[in-house]
Amino acid sequence: MLFDPLTIGSLTLQNRILRSATHEGLADADGSPTARLAVRYAQLARGGVGAIVTGFAGVALAGKSVALNMLMLDRDERVPAHRALVEGVHAQGTPIIAQLAHCGPQTRRAATGAAPVAPSAMRSRAFPDEVARALTDGEVGEVVEAVAAAADRARAAGYDAVELHAGHGYLLSAFLSPRTNRRTDRWGGNTEGRARIVTEILARIRRRLGDFPVLVKLNGHDGRRGGMRVDEAVRVAQVLERAGCAAIEVSCGVYDDGFHTARCARLPAEAVFTWLHPFRAWPAPVRALGRVLLPLAMRPARPLHGYNVAAAARIRAAVQLPVIAVGGLRARAEMEAVLARGDADAVALCRPLIREPDLVARLRDGRQEASRCTECGHCVVAFELEPLRCHDGRVRSARPRAPALGDDQRGRQRSA
Repeated sequence: MLFDPLTIGSLTLQNRILRSATHEGLADADGSPTARLAVRYAQLARGGVGAIVTGFAGVALAGKSVALNMLMLDRDERVPAHRALVEGVHAQGTPIIAQLAHCGPQTRRAATGAAPVAPSAMRSRAFPDEVARALTDGEVGEVVEAVAAAADRARAAGYDAVELHAGHGYLLSAFLSPRTNRRTDRWGGNTEGRARIVTEILARIRRRLGDFPVLVKLNGHDGRRGGMRVDEAVRVAQVLERAGCAAIEVSCGVYDDGFHTARCARLPAEAVFTWLHPFRAWPAPVRALGRVLLPLAMRPARPLHGYNVAAAARIRAAVQLPVIAVGGLRARAEMEAVLARGDADAVALCRPLIREPDLVARLRDGRQEASRCTECGHCVVAFELEPLRCHDGRVRSARPRAPALGDDQRGRQRSA
C-alpha cells in the first residue's frame, strides 16, 4: 500500500511518501532558488519520494521568516529561477508542490522591515523583543491576494500544486487558533470566521487557476491553552473540504514551543545556545549554565514517533479528501500500519530525508527497514545561521556555510 499511487485532485503521486516542507536555506540572499537548491531537490526526486513539498516560500516581504535565505515567491521576476528548479525535479518523473507561507507573528522586523502582524495583537514567546500588531480588515484582504498571486506564480513556474502553510503558529495558523484569533469581525468569532482567510484564498486561487490542486498543512493540535484542539481541527478540515481543498497534511505545534512540532530524543541544549536567537547572544557563562539547566527545566515532548497519527485519523474519518500524516514516522512497518488502519492516505517525512535523501528507494527495495535519523534536533535549531544538513548530534559550526551534497551520505556511513 505504501508504494501504491495516490491521486490528489488532478495530481497523481507515484507512491504515498511525500517529502514534507523543509526549510533548506539554499535560496539566494534575495529569496530566489539557487542551483544548489535545484540539485538538492533533484537528489530527493532520484531518491524515490512520491512528491516533494518545497521549503516554505514567502508570499510577501511582510511575512518573511528569520530563517537563513528563505525561499520567496512574492514577485514575478522569480518565476524563471523557480521554473529551472521544477524542471530538474520533473526530469526525474516526480511531482513538486510549492508550500506558500506568511510567517505573521513569528518573525522579526530585522527580516521584514516592519512590525510583525497577526490576527490579534500578540507577542510570540520565541520573539519576545517584538509585538505583532493586528491586521486591519483591508490588510487581511491584501494577504489573501498575496497568497493567490504566489499560487499563480507557482503554476507559471510549473509546480504541480501548492500547499498553504496553516500550521505551526504562522499567520494562517494564528487565524485558525482561538488562542491567537480574538477578532469579532468576519475574520474571527467562530470556526468559519477564523477559517475565512483560508477559504477566501482557496476561492481566489480557484477563480484564477481552476482545478489546480491546493493542499493545506493544518495543526491537529497546538498544545497551547485555549489553542487548537483536535475537535476544532476536524471542524476546520470540513470547512476546508467544502471550500475546495485538495488534501490536508496534519501536523502540530507552534514555533513558541520549540520541539513540540519536531520532537527530539533529548533536548539539544548545546545546539540551542550555539545557534538559536536570542540564546546565542547571551554571555558565555550564562550559556554554559543554560546547557545544563535547559534539559532539567524542559522535558522532551512525547510520544516521539507517529505523534500526529491520532489527529490525522480523526480528520480522515470526517472528510473525503486525502489526509497526510507527518511527524516522527521512521520505519516502513509503522508507515504501512498507518495506511492499513486507514488513519491516513499518505505519510510525509522531513528529518529522515535530510540524512538520507534516498531513503524511500531503500525502503521500497528492501535495502533498509527504517531511517537512521537519530532525532537529535540540531537541524531544527541551526536554520537561522546554516543551510540545511544532518548534524548527527554534533555542533560543528556556528557560522553559515554551504553544505556539501555528501553530508547526508557521510551521516549514513558514520552510523552504519
